Amino acid sequence: MLNLRTGYMAFQLIDSIFLVLYWVIIARAFLSFAPLFRMKHYQFSRIVYQITDPFMIPLENFMYKHVHLGQVDISPLVAIILLQVLKQFLFKILYLLMI
Repeated sequence: MLNLRTGYMAFQLIDSIFLVLYWVIIARAFLSFAPLFRMKHYQFSRIVYQITDPFMIPLENFMYKHVHLGQVDISPLVAIILLQVLKQFLFKILYLLMI
């Protein structure tokens, strides 16, 4: 059982973490279109890829094998949708712990 204040803080923490992940995925998508920026700002690019690689690489491999859209890579969009589903699942579990 969580009290109301602890539950609210947990909701805020989860929401903040996922918001940062969304923006990092969007940054990765933009970096894929700007190789010169990626080379010029190597440290930033490296951090973005280190954060997103654990879930983007398997997703990109899955999309490459099973979804054929030519040169279009929709894996960042799919990743954001999957993260949104995971966040809602975590929110429901947290809500049940607060009841």
